[in-house]
Formats: sequence, C-alpha cells, structure tokens
Amino acid sequence: MLDHSTPAASASKAGHLAARLLGFFTILLTAGALAAQGGRVELEVTDAKGKKLGGVQVTIEHAEGTITGETTKKGRYQVNLPNAGAYKFVLVKDGLADHTFDVNVEPGVTTTAGITMIDQALKNQQLSVESFNEGVRLVQSGGDQAEALAKFQTAAELDPSQSEAFRMIALIAANLDDIDTAGKALETYLGLDPAGLPKVAPAAYDVYRATGKKDKLPEVRQYLISMGANGDYAIKVFNEGVKHVKAEENDKAIELFEEAITLDPSLAPAHRSMAALYFNDQKWDDALTHLGHLLEISPNHKEGLRLTFFANMSKGDDGGARAAGEKWLAQDKGAAKQIIEQAQKFFEANETSNAKQYAELVLAGAADNADGHYLLGRILAAQGQTADAKSHLEKFLSLAPGHKEAEAAKQMLAGL
Repeated sequence: MLDHSTPAASASKAGHLAARLLGFFTILLTAGALAAQGGRVELEVTDAKGKKLGGVQVTIEHAEGTITGETTKKGRYQVNLPNAGAYKFVLVKDGLADHTFDVNVEPGVTTTAGITMIDQALKNQQLSVESFNEGVRLVQSGGDQAEALAKFQTAAELDPSQSEAFRMIALIAANLDDIDTAGKALETYLGLDPAGLPKVAPAAYDVYRATGKKDKLPEVRQYLISMGANGDYAIKVFNEGVKHVKAEENDKAIELFEEAITLDPSLAPAHRSMAALYFNDQKWDDALTHLGHLLEISPNHKEGLRLTFFANMSKGDDGGARAAGEKWLAQDKGAAKQIIEQAQKFFEANETSNAKQYAELVLAGAADNADGHYLLGRILAAQGQTADAKSHLEKFLSLAPGHKEAEAAKQMLAGL
C-alpha cells in the first residue's frame, strides 16, 4: 500500500485543509498473478473533482533507466515493468501540481493505484502548512530561531494568505533585531488581520520604537502589560540605556530609562540609574524624585540611601539629609566613613556647623566610631568647648590608641 497521507497541521486553518487534502492521495493496491520477473502497474488519474485526466505525462525512473508515457482520455495508464524493485513515478500536467510517488514492484504482481492530482495553488497551501508546522516545532523545541524564521518565510511565500506565517516572521525577526524584516511582515500581517495587533504586540513594540512611531507605543505597551511581557521588555530597554551611559550619551540613556520605567514602574535599576545621572548633573530635585521611587521599591537600598543623603545635603536640606543618613548608617557599615570624610571637608572649609552636624550624626548611629570622636573633638576645640572636646579626644584615644592621628590627639589634649 502506498502511503500518501497528509500530516496534521497546526496553523489555524490547517486542520480543515489537511482533511480536504487527505482524500486526494488515496491509492488502492491489488495483486494479480503475472508470470514474469517484473510486474505491472495500472494507474487511474483524476483531478480533485473526480474528473478523469487524459494527457498526463508519466515518467518512470528506475536504476536501469527511464520509461515515459501518457494517460488515455479516460485517465488510465498501464505499464509492464521489466524487473522487480523500486520505481519512482512522476506525473506532470499543466495547471496542476506535479505528483511524485514510489512503487515497489514485486515479481508477477499487478499494482493498481488511483491518483488524484490537485491544482498548484492547493498544493502550495499544503506545502505552506507543512513548512509552517516545521517552524512551530522548531520554536516549541527551542531550536535555532534563524532556521525557524526560514520555515515561516517559506510558508508565507507559498501561501501569501496565511496570516499566522507573517505573524511568526514578525515576532522572530524582531527578536533577532532584524527590524526591516519584522516591519514588512508586521505590515502584511495587520493587512490580513487588522484586529491582530494584540497577538503581535512584542514585534510591533520593537518596530514602532525603532522607526520612531512613538504615537503607536501607548497602545502596544498596554498589550505588553496585559500579556505580562512588559517586565521583560522594560529590562531590554534598560539594558540599551546602559550601553548609552557607557558611551557617554546621557540624553539618549535618560530617554531609554524613562521608557523602561513607563513599561515597568517597579524596575528599581532604572530609577537608580536615572537618579545617578541627575545627581551627577547636580539636578538634585530630579535625582530625589527617582530616589524616592527607588526607596519605595527597595527601602534598604544602600546606594539609594547614600545618594539621598548627599543630594539632600547638597541642596541644603539638613532634615532630609539627616533622615537619609540615619537609615544609611543603619544599613551600610561603610556609610560612617563616607559621612566623616564629608564632614572633614566641611571642617577644612571652615563650615564647622555642617561638619559638627554630620560628625554627630555618625556618632548617633555608631557611638564607637573613633574617627567621629576625633573629628568632633577637633570641631569642639575650635569652637572653644574645651570640656566636650577633651571628652571626645579621650574617647578617640581609648578606641584607637594606635591610630595614625593618636599622637596629634595627645598634643591637642595637652594644649586644652
């Protein structure tokens, strides 16, 4: 029995198409006695409507040569084949798809086959479905994306009405950063399925963003959110922004970080990066806006607390700086050293009020911080508060007798 069954399709219209095609390839074989080393093949060839097809060119290929012939007006073709073995039959008629099948001839056996030839368009639809399904299997198995893309492109070429093929081309090409291919497939897909934007939203987002169609992004963003893909795309956009930071293209980076936040307002790294860029530009209020969002998402974020402390300090908000500093000191063992270093700069610049405030802040959170006691002792001594200065300098020496400033502290005590 020859097997010309059609594989099941997974495209949306594939099941119906496969059912229609299945009947076109039914071949019935019977055996009869022939007293010869070869065998006989009898064909009856019809079209999809059952009409007998005359004038079909028949080519039979065998290891020992080729035999040609033609069906009668009643669609019949009979041939005695000289030897047993495998023969390849090729049937050709204008306007119809070539039909190829194999027959294994046995000695003395007559093989009877009913062949249905279909028109080329229908054949192309069948081949399109097969190629589409191969692409689906590659995608589902995690196979090579470029190979899957080629399968879907073949499916689309064979059947330009198959919208799902163009949808898959758009999605895969966009994922491979082939925006030109994705854009063309997207346009064709939406032409075939005008209501299909939700199903191709990931590709549409990449295409519209790359081609500057910002007016189309809000709708597509909502589709990404509804399908739960917005987080992945927010990370993708954020990573693009990081590349621009490294290239010192901060304006472009900020634009991308803002887009990432629009996609996913809870993306902490985007808020942190925005805050850092604004902080470096001394735009304290803008920096603090994003730092506020960052600390809402991650209240104990050490870098967020550090930047909040210094941003408030830089804009002269002592209360905000102190509040952030207390939280920062509680979360980060390295915070005290950085605050003392800043207080030291204030002291050297004769800004003793700020220097004292931040030295006291450190000691409030870390009473055994030797450097804090030493700095506060110097500050108080400069302000003439001798008794308090001595107390802090003595505490410093008891905590860090081997400190590099220990000798200086002793001399200062001796002079008070």
